Amino acid sequence: IFTFCNKNEVAEKKYKEAITFFHKKDLNQSLKLFTEVKKIDSEYKDVRLYLGKIYYYAGKFEEASKNFERASNKNPENINLQIWTLKSNFAYKKQPEDIKQYLKKTEELVELDSNNIELLLLQAKFYFMNKNMEKSIAVYRKIIQLEEEIS
Repeated sequence: IFTFCNKNEVAEKKYKEAITFFHKKDLNQSLKLFTEVKKIDSEYKDVRLYLGKIYYYAGKFEEASKNFERASNKNPENINLQIWTLKSNFAYKKQPEDIKQYLKKTEELVELDSNNIELLLLQAKFYFMNKNMEKSIAVYRKIIQLEEEIS
């Protein structure tokens, strides 16, 4: 007996398998399956987020950035996607003008989520790279305070 699945059922099955492999840290198999899902539907769920993370962990920062930016454009209110985009952009583009742009972006995002430690770490690093030690230290102090509150 043959069973016919529609595209979404095939995509969902492959997506679930890809997630399983991702969490087992089998990134090669996860990449293969997420890529297959992307061929079925280029905007399926959060495939681009996972592809971005896989490329990031593999040191392929430009590919990571492209996936994060595409996902972020589709979901601009998702701060997590914007943080991943910043991290991957920073990993492969570190010109002074880029750092200033990244710092500006972190300042905008901190206005939306002032307690996001990962975001604050990026901001402190960018202040430091822009030779603004006072602001960098102030942000690091805030991070320490937040971590003490969490503990």
